[in-house]
Amino acid sequence: MPIEIRYYHDIIWQFVNRPKPHQTSN
Repeated sequence: MPIEIRYYHDIIWQFVNRPKPHQTSN
């Protein structure tokens, strides 16, 4: 996969993995 997709995926993962004060059940 292109580096762009990988970079985007990384950003998305970081955003998703961010601790949310609304839901903390994982």
